[in-house]
Amino acid sequence: MNIAFVHLGNKIPKYLKYNLDTIVKSRFDAKVWLISECNSDLSKVSSEVEVFRYQRTNETDHLAKKLKHSKEFRNDFWFLSIERFFALEQFLTKYNEPTIHVE
Repeated sequence: MNIAFVHLGNKIPKYLKYNLDTIVKSRFDAKVWLISECNSDLSKVSSEVEVFRYQRTNETDHLAKKLKHSKEFRNDFWFLSIERFFALEQFLTKYNEPTIHVE
């Protein structure tokens, strides 16, 4: 069983580190994953959290260009909300195991 968090953006927020630590300390019988495209050093998040590096594809680039929602609203909120599913799809394609996605 996997527990997966998705974060798209350049900086890992404090609340995400807290949530990851809380899940790890809860000692669930599961691997805890962070799915992210973040360029910063993700090894500092937690030594007990696995990292999956999401990479944008031509499909997501095409979607970003076609989406008509405001990119200024909450730092491209609408696109990033949809892109999370692409990131999960990449992860699940590689690790075909039962996974819970946590927000």
